[in-house]
Amino acid sequence: IRFARRLEKYNIAWMEDISPWQYTNHFKKLAENTTVPVCTGEDIYLAENFRPLMEKHGVSLVHPDLLTIGGALETKKLGDMCEQYGVGMAIHMAESPIACMAAIHTAAAIQNVMAVEFHSVDIPWWNDLARGIANPLFKDGFVEVPNTPGLGIE
Repeated sequence: IRFARRLEKYNIAWMEDISPWQYTNHFKKLAENTTVPVCTGEDIYLAENFRPLMEKHGVSLVHPDLLTIGGALETKKLGDMCEQYGVGMAIHMAESPIACMAAIHTAAAIQNVMAVEFHSVDIPWWNDLARGIANPLFKDGFVEVPNTPGLGIE
């Protein structure tokens, strides 16, 4: 709580994974004692397992990973649940170009996605792993969702 309060003056977007996600009451207590938005979820399997955190108001936003939560459909279910509880979403993505394009397509289908995480901005060969990905993928902070079949890659 002291750490979170020290961060308040910086107006950060969120504080992530401050403790194991299973500690619902810990998240609730933290969220009640700071103005910093609290986030977790990259290790949570299935959308339903996010519900206790949302019911207790322990998170301001969730951070699911498509490959961990159970795929695009589970992420979409979580997006619908986020709307029910007034919680935002930022999709965790530290994988391959294929998983990245799956995350981008899924994000485009969910109303309240704030961001899709991307760790490969400075890896020059990342786009060489699959054909059909725009290079650069992000332009002015945005990605154009391909309208070609599948994920838009070969």
